[in-house]
Amino acid sequence: MTSNSPANGCDCAVPLTLQVENCLRSSGYASLRMLKVTQSQDRIHIAGEVPSYYMKQVASVLATAASNLVVHNELIVV
Repeated sequence: MTSNSPANGCDCAVPLTLQVENCLRSSGYASLRMLKVTQSQDRIHIAGEVPSYYMKQVASVLATAASNLVVHNELIVV
């Protein structure tokens, strides 16, 4: 697989950051809808605020599943 070919079989014509954002938005968790997603080389970066460490972990797992890349989790628990 290439870095633009996620394990979940998403449309590769869609940018990888948008695929991750869509995955977070469709998760059903309101706190994951407004997170910032960027990509640098072979990493996905997620940033923003979440209400708990559980939500921080959920965001990481979803981003990893959607991108098949290493996720740098910069989320802040508030």
